[in-house]
Order: sequence, then C-alpha cells, then structure tokens
Amino acid sequence: MFYLTKNENFKQRDQEGLVPPPLIPGVRSKMTGNSINAIRSYIEFMLNFSVRIITFDSSKNIIGQRSGFFYKPTDYEVPIIITAGHGCPETGSFVETRIAKDQKPSCYNAGNFNIFYSENSIDIAYSKLPIDIIRKDLPDNVKIDYLAYSHEFMEPVKSEAYGFAVWNNYELVMSGSDLLLPQYSCYEVGMEYDYSDDWQHFFKTQGDLKKDEYYRAASGSPISDLEGKIYSLLLGRTDDGKYLRGLNIKKFQHLLSKCF
Repeated sequence: MFYLTKNENFKQRDQEGLVPPPLIPGVRSKMTGNSINAIRSYIEFMLNFSVRIITFDSSKNIIGQRSGFFYKPTDYEVPIIITAGHGCPETGSFVETRIAKDQKPSCYNAGNFNIFYSENSIDIAYSKLPIDIIRKDLPDNVKIDYLAYSHEFMEPVKSEAYGFAVWNNYELVMSGSDLLLPQYSCYEVGMEYDYSDDWQHFFKTQGDLKKDEYYRAASGSPISDLEGKIYSLLLGRTDDGKYLRGLNIKKFQHLLSKCF
C-alpha cells in the first residue's frame, strides 16, 4: 500500500530494515500452513503490498482503475510501479491512498507510464515514482512510505498454492467527527497453476470464479505464493470462465531490470 504518515521526514521502509527481500521479517512464519490465521495473514500482507492506480481524464473524471505494486530489485532510491490493464495511458494516473480528503481518497501522481508489452488489448506498463513532484504536493511534516518487492520473479509449479489480494472499492463513513475510509477487498487464495502459453499463466481458483464486478480494478495485482514471492500479474478471467489469467512476468524481468 502507499502510505502517508505525518510528523516524519521522507524515508523508505526498506532502508529502515523493515522490508528485506522478499518479505517483512516475521511474515514468512505466519504465512505458511493451511490455518485460517495463515490465510488472514497472507491476505493482510498482500493488501498492504499492492497499490490501487486511478486514471483521470482532463475533466478529472475517472476513466480507469487497476492495481500494481512497487518493484525495486537493488538499493536504488526510487522504485518503479508495475501494472497491467485494458489501456494504460501514459499520463493522468495516480496512486490512491486510504486517507480521506474532500470526501474522497487522496491520490498522488504516479508518473508517466511506459508500456513494455501489449497483447490482446492488455497493456503491461511501468512508471518511475515521481518523488520530487509528490514532495511538492505534501506538507513538510508528511512522508512517503511504501513496501517494495526486491526478489526475483518466479515460475509457477503445480505443487504450490497461489493467491492475490487488492483493495477494489471504498466508502466514506462518519465516526464521531471524523471521516473513515473502509475499503473492500478482492482476493483469491489457494489458486492452482494449470498451464501456460507464450506469455501468460492460467490458474484455477478454489470454487467457481466470481463475476467480473468482483475483479474490477484487480488487473495488475501480483499473484504470489504464501511467502510473498511473485509469479505472475493478474490480467483477468478467461472467456470460458474456467481460469484466471496472469502475465508471465518472469519472461520480462530482464526488461524491467533496465528501467532503473
């Protein structure tokens, strides 16, 4: 998730030792096994790891919603945002936070997206987080805080369980004199890898696939194992409704490494 925290200078969590690759210390032990607590820990971890990206037109109307994550393979100062979806305009995209402002979530510039692969109207793109632009929009006592992935991307196997979790909707609720911003999650756990084609992986879910509305804005969310290693990038359902499709992101790791 993309956080804004008051009363601290700009600092990266991973430089504080909180996010070494690929996981936060202690998460690994909580996310193994098949218990309800392990599943809850996994969902909570992925919700805090993924980001929600909103695109506006020139009249400030929302014209696109998708998900993504921060990627930083080495100790560079600024990560890139990786995302996927139906049409990814170069400009006009913002990272949505969970902070309410003027009765809507605060959003901050996501930079200019560069498409590095397109297939069947799906754009896979990245953007360097424009730290300098964001700093100008923030008070001096507010910092940027994020989780960034720094492990290599992996190839899925049939003996492993996979999943994802993203925020895909919100509402504003009054609590006393404050506005709260509860959000609703979209997630799948216990997904099974079935097969791949030239550029994507196909996963079976536990039970029937949900309707399209459930997966709205989930395109671009990382598909991972229970330890948080990323194997794919969610693209959507297959036409026959039997599988969830995900980008073979391992195939593009060499391209992404040149983005820094």
